[in-house]
Formats: sequence, C-alpha cells, structure tokens
Amino acid sequence: MANPFLQRFWHAAMQNKRIKVASVALALLSWFIVHAIISHERLVREVPVTVRTDEGWAVLDVSVKQVSILFRGSQEDLRRLEQSPVRVEIDARKLAGGPHLIRLDSEHVLAAGAARPIYLDPPNVGFVLDPQGEKRVAVKAVFQGEIVEGAQLTQVRCEPATITLHGPRRRLAGLDSIPTQPIDLEGRSRSFRKTHVALVPLPDTWVANGSMSNVTVEISLAERSVPPGTNPLSP
Repeated sequence: MANPFLQRFWHAAMQNKRIKVASVALALLSWFIVHAIISHERLVREVPVTVRTDEGWAVLDVSVKQVSILFRGSQEDLRRLEQSPVRVEIDARKLAGGPHLIRLDSEHVLAAGAARPIYLDPPNVGFVLDPQGEKRVAVKAVFQGEIVEGAQLTQVRCEPATITLHGPRRRLAGLDSIPTQPIDLEGRSRSFRKTHVALVPLPDTWVANGSMSNVTVEISLAERSVPPGTNPLSP
C-alpha cells in the first residue's frame, strides 16, 4: 500500500502545478486582451509648435513650426484627442540667445486623454532667441489689378497710418512698413474706400499694438490729365 503522506504530497504538487499553469495562461490571455485594447494608433498631422520664452525675449528663428505625432492607446483615448487641439510646447524660459536644438519627446506634447505619443516627425526643433524690441512702422497699402484706361491713382491714405510691433530686435531693425492684403483695383475708375482690410499675418511670436484686420484704406482716382498739344489718340 502506498504511503498516504506521499500520496497527499504528490496530489498537492500536481494541483499546484495546474494552478501555476492556469495562472500563466490567464496572465498571457490578459496581456493579449489589454494589448489589443490599447494598441490602436492615430497619426495627427500639422501639430503647431510653440516656444515659450522669458519676458523680454522673442523667437528670432525656428526650424519647425509644425510636426506630425503618432499616438497609441485605446479607441476612447484616441477619440479624446479631438476634444481639444493637440500642440507641442517647448519651455525656453531659462534659455537665452542660441542656437538651441531640442529633441522632442512626450513631455513636450499637450493633448487630451491618455493616448501616448510614440513618435514625432521631425524629432528635433532648432531655434534662436533674441531680445524683444518695439518699433512703430507704417501701414502700406498693396494693390492688384489694373484701373481703367485714362484713370490714375492720385492718393492713398491708410487709417491707422502706423502700427506698433513687438518682436525680435534684430528682425525689427530691418522693418519699416507692414503691407496690407492686396486690394483689387481691377476696372476701378472712381475713388473708393475699403474697410476691414487685413494686414499680412505676423509670425506667431510677434505682437501688434492695434488691429491686424481693421485697417481702412481710402484710394483716390482721377482722370489722367493730357498735356497741352498732345493727341489723346496717339500711342
């Protein structure tokens, strides 16, 4: 007759082995289920890049203004990316001058939900900082199209005539005016007034003291005078 103690020992060992095998199998199954749930991916393109600077500093040059980010997570996490704009922010408040080269990672990505950024393209952003300056520049009206034959442009007046810009000091040094979006003169023969004219967009890090989309331009047209003794029909 077999020893009862050995029988109980063998039975317990077999039971424990089955439990271990079952535990490993359950763990593997759980891993596959969790992996399947969180392995969805979504590529978000044209994500804006912002460089935060200390007061008194501005971004002179930046190598990348937008990046693409590959996110991984559950379907719900990926849907939450649509709840608010995704953006990349670089904290340069303790930096000065440059050039600087920053390798982007998940810490730079600001997005809703728990989706993980696993790849950014391009992976690096270079930039140069410059002391911020202030300069008052003229507003310059820009035109397109041709007025009717026999008419001439006699005067252009913009309101406001000037605007104050804040931006990189080195960039402001070479700037004397800021143009408007083109105003169409095609077929015009009489003076007219154009309201809500927008100025050309400024770089994101620049600031304007004044409206960038509410310029009024008064355009004066007159009949072209013909000098005495000149044949108006001659070429």
